[in-house]
Amino acid sequence: MTIIYIDVLFVVNLLINYILLRACCVLCRLRLNQYRILFGAFVGASYAVLVFFPDFSVIYSTLCKMLISMLLVAVSFPFYSLKGYLKALFVFYMVSFGFGGCVLGTFYFSDVGASLGAVYSNGILYFNLPWTILALSGTLFYVATKLFAFFSKRSFKVNGLRKKLYLSFGDKTAEITALMDTGNSLVDPLTLSPVIVAEYRLLKNLFSEDIRISLDKLENGNLMWIMDDIVQKGLSARLIPFSSLGKSNGMLIGFIPDRAEIRDECGVRVLDKCVVGICDGQLSKDRSYGALLNPYM
Repeated sequence: MTIIYIDVLFVVNLLINYILLRACCVLCRLRLNQYRILFGAFVGASYAVLVFFPDFSVIYSTLCKMLISMLLVAVSFPFYSLKGYLKALFVFYMVSFGFGGCVLGTFYFSDVGASLGAVYSNGILYFNLPWTILALSGTLFYVATKLFAFFSKRSFKVNGLRKKLYLSFGDKTAEITALMDTGNSLVDPLTLSPVIVAEYRLLKNLFSEDIRISLDKLENGNLMWIMDDIVQKGLSARLIPFSSLGKSNGMLIGFIPDRAEIRDECGVRVLDKCVVGICDGQLSKDRSYGALLNPYM
């Protein structure tokens, strides 16, 4: 007969819930709030303790377990949409199932469960883990999580946010490194198509010489005059209003490329409906990118 210590049961499940919630936070790239995650882990650990009391058999049901898990995710992270909450809940379930499978697999193929006095009841894990091992495990997990988050963030910035953008106009194509900018919500007021903002220096070779002569005056010229001039020269263009820091009523000249596509490790994705806004300035100080993608594409 295995003796179950309430304090060990609580602390072990507190640590496990904390691990699962931190993993969920990293995978969903949610804003980390240690106090909320600890509170969520506390809720899960409290439920684990109650499960081992026969008088609370009503909470063994699948429905109750689902409600507890939904509550645990809701109190652990800040959400601004139902979609974000459901995504985090799904990831939490996947992480939990993966963790549970690893634990059960370890217990099945080895005698580690018996040596630790492991008990698995009603979906709750208990094992009599020494405090020194518990403290060491928690420290190692914290370090591993920080390292994973750091390298995941770097990889996401390099590979996830920056894309190779190819814009074709006539018989010419421009290759531009573009940044997926969550702050770029520009749309063309005529077609409501999302807008890509790109530096003129990277686009100028797409246009004929007479159109370039007009667009070369973007920095100091009259925007309306330039707009009328390039339209008369055959470029189908439009004005796109925008607001940014230091410029509340700005305007960009935009045009529709013949073809726009993104190429990355996932393959080639054609952007069917988009407008390219021509920026006369420099978007990146170090010129690591020359265009801003609209995330709603």
